[in-house]
Amino acid sequence: MQHMGTGPYGGNQTDVVRNRRKKRIDKRKQQQEEVKKTVIAKGPSTDIKLGRKNTYFVLGLIAFLVLLIVITLIIRHPF
Repeated sequence: MQHMGTGPYGGNQTDVVRNRRKKRIDKRKQQQEEVKKTVIAKGPSTDIKLGRKNTYFVLGLIAFLVLLIVITLIIRHPF
């Protein structure tokens, strides 16, 4: 009976198993928190700055495309 764990002997095996499981879950949660912290610290920078040259280039490119579209519309559909 003692070997099967059904008698009124000593400690309860379910408590031991429950404690092991709880320790594993707590350890896994702690590791996940550590991984989250390292990912946040090593992640890409959130403050993106284009700079003056890049801003002028993007604005110039947009203006050129708009001008190109207007010219093609005028050529295709004369008034």
